[in-house]
Amino acid sequence: YLPSRLADQGTLEKLMVYVDILTYSTELQFGRRKFRDARPRSAPRLKMIIETRAHWGVILERGNRQIRLTTTPIMEPVDTAGAGDAFMAGFLSVLAEEPVRSLNLLCDGLSTTRIEDALKRGQALGGLSCLFVGAKGILYNRSNQDIESAVLHTIATYRPPSDFGSGARLSGIEPSPFSMPLGSCSVCRLP
Repeated sequence: YLPSRLADQGTLEKLMVYVDILTYSTELQFGRRKFRDARPRSAPRLKMIIETRAHWGVILERGNRQIRLTTTPIMEPVDTAGAGDAFMAGFLSVLAEEPVRSLNLLCDGLSTTRIEDALKRGQALGGLSCLFVGAKGILYNRSNQDIESAVLHTIATYRPPSDFGSGARLSGIEPSPFSMPLGSCSVCRLP
C-alpha cells in the first residue's frame, strides 16, 4: 500500500510532475484499488510506465505502445525482498550505457530493441535476487563477475544457473570480502 499521506489523488498528481519513468509492482495498492487502476494517466515528463508482475513478467507502456515480456518464474524463491530494486538496477544499467544529459531526452531516443534488452536484464537480475535472503543478499553472497555471468545465462536460457542461489538463510548481513572490489562501498559496491 502507498502511505496514507500519499493516498489522495491530488498528492500523487503533484508528484507525477517530476517523474520520467514510473515503475510499480502489480501488487501495489492505492487506497482500496490496484495502483494500475488509480495511477494518473499522464504527466508532463512521463516517458515510460513499467509494471512488474512477478512471475507473469513485465509490461512497459511507452506512448501509445505496450511491450509485454513474459518470464520463466523462479521455482524456489528464497526471498523476494529487493527484487524490484534489482529489476530497476538491471533496467537502468542498460540505459546508462548511453551518453545522457537528461533521462527524459534519453527515453525519447531509445529503440524498442534497446528497451526490451533493458527489461530482460532487469527481469534476470530481479529474479536472481530472489534466490538470496534479504534485499541485498545477492550482493553479499556473489561477486560482481558471478552476478554478471548469471544474468547473461538467465537471459540466454530463461533459467537461472542451477547452482547460483544461496538456498539458506543468512546468519548476518556482513558481506563476503571476495564479493566487493577493494575500496568500494560495502552496501552498493561503488568506489
